[in-house]
Amino acid sequence: MNGPVGEIAVPRVTEEAAQNSETERARILLVDDDERNLLALATVLEDLGEVVLAHSGEEALRHLLRGEFAVILLDVYMPGIDGYETAQIIRSREQTKGIPIVFLSAVNKETEHLMRGYSMGAVDYVFKPVDPIVLRSKATVFVDLFQKTKEVERKAAHEQALMDATIRANAERLRAEQELRRSEQRQAAIIQSLPMVLYLEPFDARDRGPTYVSGTFTRSLGSRSRKFRVSPRSGTIGCIRKIAMA
Repeated sequence: MNGPVGEIAVPRVTEEAAQNSETERARILLVDDDERNLLALATVLEDLGEVVLAHSGEEALRHLLRGEFAVILLDVYMPGIDGYETAQIIRSREQTKGIPIVFLSAVNKETEHLMRGYSMGAVDYVFKPVDPIVLRSKATVFVDLFQKTKEVERKAAHEQALMDATIRANAERLRAEQELRRSEQRQAAIIQSLPMVLYLEPFDARDRGPTYVSGTFTRSLGSRSRKFRVSPRSGTIGCIRKIAMA
């Protein structure tokens, strides 16, 4: 054991762990086959988080495999996999099904198309040409929600880590105390088994008297009835000698 029993410290959160617990910057995925639209949208949203650009549904799905996103702004009509199909695939994956999807559309504002988008997993629509204020307000809601959710998860993980560390420290303390008791019991058994009397008293005590006596005088000295009394004149050794000679 290193150090006395009862001084086992609970591990502290390191400075590196504290830095890692800082609020991470939210990521926003923009998906549009028109480069000009992507650049315009990125300019509006760049101060809200890390903006990631995708020029197709396939590219968007690859980005989603590499990390989490606070929100996806997804153009409805694109060559290859369109926005509806992309949204359906995103919703079918366990890793990405909870990410909010906002559809971007320049046409088909009829209720039929809106309902189709919602059925595919969209949480909102933004129609082109995009109003920057409307776009920012919608994206801000999801970014704030993402950051608050992550903060709750970090706090829960931190509290769980502290709880686990406390449990480990208490278990180690209990093991140390049990080992100390076993060691003391072994030591006492050894001393009791020796053909000797171990007598302890303070060196500078005014009233001479034992603080610890091991074994019995009956077994060690063969005296069944005699009692001993230590006086300043005779001292401990003299007392034991007198008993031994009796």
